[in-house]
Amino acid sequence: MDYKVKIGKIYEGPIAYLYELIKASKIDIYDIPISEITEEYLKYISMLQKLDIEIASEFLIWAAKLLYIKSMLLLPQNKNSHDDADLNDDPRTELIEKLLEYQKFREAAKVLEDKEVAQSDLIFRENKQLIFDYHDEDNWLDISIYDLINAFNNIIEYVDPPSFDQLKPEEVTSAMKIKEIMEKLKSDEKFYFGELFSSKVTRYEIIATFQAILELVKAKKIRIQQHKLFGDIRIIRR
Repeated sequence: MDYKVKIGKIYEGPIAYLYELIKASKIDIYDIPISEITEEYLKYISMLQKLDIEIASEFLIWAAKLLYIKSMLLLPQNKNSHDDADLNDDPRTELIEKLLEYQKFREAAKVLEDKEVAQSDLIFRENKQLIFDYHDEDNWLDISIYDLINAFNNIIEYVDPPSFDQLKPEEVTSAMKIKEIMEKLKSDEKFYFGELFSSKVTRYEIIATFQAILELVKAKKIRIQQHKLFGDIRIIRR
């Protein structure tokens, strides 16, 4: 015959147990009934001892503190004293402060735990990462000049218009972009369209890039393809 023994939850520290005890009893954390809490706390320690579980010194220290607080509250109060410090000196203050501090960290941990759970349900897609792993080339199609124009227009929409307060010579030319494209294709036979533009791209650079691609396509040095599902564009060396 099998025997099942339920020992309950073993808490990591005395403050964790006291907090759970107060929360379960729906006690006001600022007005703790020390007699009740001390009695329950000592029962918990007794249970650990009966189960031959090693009790950490922290539990015993707080057992002594609770008994001290209980004894202080049992002492008659001197109502004739005019010392405000004596009247406001609650022996439970240290316990209340510890519980409030524990509550603050516990709530913060709960927020982080909820964020971790929510994050685990998300799948992040990198710029060059396809959601599905396609190994065949049938998903990439050669695009027309009109598709290429649309791709460039989409980039231009996010670029601020040029300022004509001061005329400056354009630093990027189509010849420079042709050289850049061919240099990229030396190390790899293909790369993605977005790699041609920096985060501070200007409209002049976009136009120069467009002219460079047209020249290379006309010279039959490159091919332009677009993924039929995800819209990624890549440049391929012929």
